Amino acid sequence: MTINSLPRVLMIIPQLGYGGAESSFLRLAKFLSNYYQVTIGLMTLSYGNESYTNINLDIELPIIFLDNQEKLNLIFPSKLLRWWGMLQKLKNVKSSYDLTISFLSGTNLLNALSGSTSKTIISERGSKLYHTGITRWQKFLWLRVLDPFIYRRVDKIVAASVDYMQEIIQIGGKTITSKVISIEGGIDLDNLISQINSEPDEDIAKFCNQSTAIYCGRLDNGKGIDLLLPVFSNICKIYPDARFLIIGDGPLKKTIIERCEKIGLSITTSGDPRASVFLAGYRSNPIRHFRLGNVFLMPSLHEGLCNALIEALLTGIPILSSDYRWGARSILAKESDLKNLPKEPVKKTKTVAYGTLMPLPVTPQALDIWSSEILRYLEHPPMRRNIDECYLIASKFDIDRVGLQWVKLINSLIKHQN
Repeated sequence: MTINSLPRVLMIIPQLGYGGAESSFLRLAKFLSNYYQVTIGLMTLSYGNESYTNINLDIELPIIFLDNQEKLNLIFPSKLLRWWGMLQKLKNVKSSYDLTISFLSGTNLLNALSGSTSKTIISERGSKLYHTGITRWQKFLWLRVLDPFIYRRVDKIVAASVDYMQEIIQIGGKTITSKVISIEGGIDLDNLISQINSEPDEDIAKFCNQSTAIYCGRLDNGKGIDLLLPVFSNICKIYPDARFLIIGDGPLKKTIIERCEKIGLSITTSGDPRASVFLAGYRSNPIRHFRLGNVFLMPSLHEGLCNALIEALLTGIPILSSDYRWGARSILAKESDLKNLPKEPVKKTKTVAYGTLMPLPVTPQALDIWSSEILRYLEHPPMRRNIDECYLIASKFDIDRVGLQWVKLINSLIKHQN
């Protein structure tokens, strides 16, 4: 079969940043290009803040832009008209494709609104029901109006984790049950393994010369990292040598710096080893730094799955993760663990096969638990798991396995369409 005779797949996402959804999107697009003619569609090039926008990607796939923002802003500043323009362009573009896959809410809405001339799949990457970074009005609009409409219009809904499926069905109603499936993961396992022992950045290596807790992820509402700053301030009073490495960038960067300064927690953005907190910003291949830490922290309030947690698991570093909705259990717990876990997020620590589930860091009692557990891991870190064992554990999330699940789904829809 020649390249031009392969089915045509359009994959759309709002923009390409450094977040987990964007990384998963690109890995999937690259994998699917082995089976289909894949084109990437973006709303815009950047978030509007180039400091955390991945604009230097070497993408070997065709890219189209849906938003003609500059021209619209000159004449019609209305956001509604921008959306209308993107919708009309997507309708025209989709007519040339056999199937369209969208990631994230904005493009999922465009995908649903732009008609059914081709098959449509949406990928839901994170909870809105438990999202803390949107207003009550926005939550009402999405959960009661937009998401139910989207779910009725599309052919398939792919949840980022098994447990997340139940939220989607709760929002869309039982009539959409047959449309919803879960496909978990999409990491490049061999590439990550090759990076684990790569040379760390010099400033991070110097900073982590003391007992260090590590967080890696986007600095955004709901990630919970800002909630742990008072916890770490208290830890440093008891254990002055404690260090907190934050790898990542995002809109909360300024807020984190201001809060550290307000509570008297010394913070550096240049790697000063005398500081207690190092806000290291975006780093390529961050997994190479995880071996420098005593414990990996994931205090999220909500996720879809969480690629950073999978990467931490792969390195064998001890893990403390909030029992967020949804995905921590899929990554850290065995089937035998799940039978003994409560339906609701845990209120106390719960040790499972590959880490410790923690209460959401939103109450004084929960923060006290986080404080005592982080301190214990910093002072007496447990042994790390063997890398070969970690490889086997994480293999179910590898793109070579997960990608084939996408291929099977796409082929079933295209075959039905023809």
